[in-house]
Amino acid sequence: LKMPETYVALPFMYTDPPEREKQKIAAAQEKLKAVVKAVTERRGGLADTEKGPLPWVLTHVVGAAFNRYMITDRPFRVDPSRCIRCGRCAKVCPVGNIIGDRGHLPQWSHKGACTACMACYHHCPKHAISYGPLTAHRGQYYFGIRKNNDDKHSV
Repeated sequence: LKMPETYVALPFMYTDPPEREKQKIAAAQEKLKAVVKAVTERRGGLADTEKGPLPWVLTHVVGAAFNRYMITDRPFRVDPSRCIRCGRCAKVCPVGNIIGDRGHLPQWSHKGACTACMACYHHCPKHAISYGPLTAHRGQYYFGIRKNNDDKHSV
C-alpha cells in the first residue's frame, strides 16, 4: 500500500501536499479491502509491487550507504521552548531509544538502536523535534492533521 510520504530527513524529501496525501490514503483504503479479503480467505498469490528505477543499485549500494551513515539519532534535537514535555515521543519510539517521559525533555540514547523512523518527529504535537537543520521547517504528517510550517510542501 502506498502511504503518504513522511520521511523528511533528506534534503530532497518532503511530506506530500494535502491533496496527494488524501489520494494515497483513499487508494490504500480501497486496496486494503482486497488484502483483508485475501488474508481472511487464506488465499495466496496477491502481489502488487512496483519496481522503481535501478532497484539493485538503490537497495544494495545507496541503501547500504544510507543505513551505515544516515541511520542515527545524533541529528535529533528538541526545541525546549516548544516542547510541552508530554512524553509522547518516548512512548511512540518503536525501539525505546528516547529517554524521558511526561514532565521531561526527550533525550536520545545514542546507543545505536535508532532506526530514524521519524515517529517521534511526526507524533510531536508542537513540532518541537527536528532531525538536523532541514526538518525544522519541513512538513509534519501528524496522523491526518497537517501542521503549518514554512515549507512550500506544507499547508
